[in-house]
Order: sequence, then structure tokens, then C-alpha cells
Amino acid sequence: MEYIEGSKEYHKLYMCKEIVFISDFPKIINLNNDNRLHSDKFASLGYRDGYSLYALNGIVMPKEMALIKPEELTKDIILNETNADIRRELIRKLPSERLIEVLDSTPIDEKHGYKLLSISMGDKRNRPYLWMKNPSLEIVHVEGVHPSCDTVEKAICYRNNLTTFEMPLALS
Repeated sequence: MEYIEGSKEYHKLYMCKEIVFISDFPKIINLNNDNRLHSDKFASLGYRDGYSLYALNGIVMPKEMALIKPEELTKDIILNETNADIRRELIRKLPSERLIEVLDSTPIDEKHGYKLLSISMGDKRNRPYLWMKNPSLEIVHVEGVHPSCDTVEKAICYRNNLTTFEMPLALS
């Protein structure tokens, strides 16, 4: 009963049959405008015992990825990241012009506000990537497409699983 009386002082309280887990309130909480855990300078969530979480726009990630400065981001760091959410947040740190420079891309095609880029994978392979701006989130996405894609239209068809190109509504 004494646990319940003091529960207003606890952040989390988990009661099991023979043990109770109690968590204190966080010492630090950093959120973005959408109330998602976010900080590229400090822990997004930190407790007095030293436990911390690092996150960008709600995506929990390793400390070194969350805190990396945009000028320290390299092509290898971005392309070697296997988690798509973390890779997106790394890409989001860079202005689109800098992103294209970092990825050492070569333009293949540009239409309808999209760009098809060829990016060297560092192993003698060049792969096409579709560069697109997401107007609702105001961020740039760079997404790999099938190696046979040599036009923006083919890349859009590939990513949207279409057999023929249809002008996206936002662009018509």
C-alpha cells in the first residue's frame, strides 16, 4: 500500500507478483515541435542514474548518430546505415545541395520536381537513387530504385509499383 501512496513521485510503476519496478521521473526530456523525443546536441531523455536515450524526431538511435554534426556526415556513414529510419534522420541533417555533394552523385534525369541520381557504392557499382522533396514534412528523401531505372518516370513507377507512369496529383 505504501507503494501506491508514493506513486505520485514515480514516473513508472510496474507491479508484478513478487517484485515491483519503480522508475523515477526523467531529469531531461527534449522534444521537437511534434512532441517527439529529439535533440542533436544532448540526450533526448536522461535519468539521474546516467541512463539516456538519444533520438531524432522520435527515432531512437545510437548516441554517435544522433549527435553527429552535419559537416561530419560522410557518404559511407549514410550508405552503411542499414536502418532506414536512422538513415532518413541522418539525411535530414543535411541541406539537399550538401546531401547531393556528400553522396557524390551524378544527375541522370530531372523532371516533375524529382531527380534521378547515380550514386557510386564504392565497390565499382553505380546505383540509381530517386531524390524527392516531401512537401508535407519539408524534408528530402533519397531512395534507392531498381538498377534498370534510367528516367524519373521509371523510378516513380518502380517505387509506387506501377506499370505505367502517372503524374502525381501534387504535380499536375
